[in-house]
Amino acid sequence: SYGGYVPQFTFTFGDTYGRTTHELLTDPSVRKSPRSLLAPLDPKENLLQYHYHIDH
Repeated sequence: SYGGYVPQFTFTFGDTYGRTTHELLTDPSVRKSPRSLLAPLDPKENLLQYHYHIDH
């Protein structure tokens, strides 16, 4: 799936999405936001939601 345009990343064939993501996240030359774009996860809340979907 398309994750957005990353100007510091050159297009290449052959790598998996996971490998490409790993390289982007660990490459010190790629500028990154000082704050996370992902919401913090609450394991207890996730478990409750999971059980709700199983039971219904």
